[in-house]
Amino acid sequence: MEISNLEIPDAFDFNRMLKILPKAITRRQFAYFVNNAVRKGELVRIVRGKYAKKSANPFKIALFLFHGYIGFSSALYLLGLKEEIERVIYVGTSRNSPRVRFLNKEIVPVNLSALLYGTQFINGLVVSTYAKTIFDMFYRPKYASFFDLYRALNRKSLSREEWKELLHYCTKSNVSTIRRIGYALEGKAPKWFTGALLRISDEHGGVSYFMRKGSKGKFSKKWHLYDDIDVLRWKNAE
Repeated sequence: MEISNLEIPDAFDFNRMLKILPKAITRRQFAYFVNNAVRKGELVRIVRGKYAKKSANPFKIALFLFHGYIGFSSALYLLGLKEEIERVIYVGTSRNSPRVRFLNKEIVPVNLSALLYGTQFINGLVVSTYAKTIFDMFYRPKYASFFDLYRALNRKSLSREEWKELLHYCTKSNVSTIRRIGYALEGKAPKWFTGALLRISDEHGGVSYFMRKGSKGKFSKKWHLYDDIDVLRWKNAE
């Protein structure tokens, strides 16, 4: 088989690809083939040992690299609740990893540890559900665009089943996330939902913060929460 006729996937790991190639192709030959394709601009070296076609879908590259799911504002885009295509792609992962650049996109892995569930397939991509997308933004607010979140909610509210799904995630989480969600979504969420969160919040002492422990801002006595990012300024986003 001529190495020039190789069928190359959109993204691949060099060593793993080498194992499935015909035995007649040596490591040296394959390395020459890949390096030549990179020089020609046909392939892009993403990180050491991992390559992709220049035409590859960046969302697929994100999943190839981190084996998680597309989340946060990137999920809202794939869910059809956001029109702008941004240069950052957020992907939920099970560990801390450095961000990676692929062409003009920056792929940002977000460690969600034991909370890697609540997904669906959209055009072959693993994407967080609407409810899980909202939960993740409050769980890891550092990576959230609350303008995008509120605008999505103002365009399409969650169904009763989706509110139940979100409540389920809350019960598996920590009190700070519960307070953030209760405070930020009060008035948009059904009363049974916010009531359930408030009962959990009241069972715990201390205070919570949106972003940084010890930071100040508007204090909600009801939710025992300092709104140090003024999240409600985006509440009527259109």
